[in-house]
Amino acid sequence: PLSQIYHINMAASVAVCRAISSYLGLEAGIKWPNDLLIGEKKVCGMLMEVGAQIDRLDYAVVGLGLNANNSSSQFPAEWRSTSLSEASGHEIDRCILICRVLEAMEEAYERIGCREIYEEWRSRSLTLKRQVRITSSAGDLIGEVVDLAEDGALVLRTMDEERRILAGDCIHLRPLEEAQ
Repeated sequence: PLSQIYHINMAASVAVCRAISSYLGLEAGIKWPNDLLIGEKKVCGMLMEVGAQIDRLDYAVVGLGLNANNSSSQFPAEWRSTSLSEASGHEIDRCILICRVLEAMEEAYERIGCREIYEEWRSRSLTLKRQVRITSSAGDLIGEVVDLAEDGALVLRTMDEERRILAGDCIHLRPLEEAQ
């Protein structure tokens, strides 16, 4: 069902985090909706394209860009990016990395929709309990992320209300003491 499309993104995010951990011993976290971070730096971006009918999903394609041996100096500073080689301190064998990612993807794919995937996705969240700015076609919202729902929605508490957000760009806001 279309209501479960986000489970694909959850499973893919969890799978790549697991692959990074099993290959390099690094802990990657998930920045809602589709980035993976090591520390506060982006190491992977994910996009999903879907084809659907009114009542069902026909296909989903998940694409990911994983910084393996890049230098963060190759990216604009405002992107706050890193690579697996920078985080681990050594060059990454891309063939081994791809194998680990594909193995983890297959395992997670078989468990799509299971509570275990949702719980791991939620526990790896770097967005939960953070102050964020959400930018979408409906405008900008600022608030605290109070929950991540099983359907992938971000629950944002603004000054006026709690809102469920299903899509948008999410910017983690830094505490005032870090911004100075």
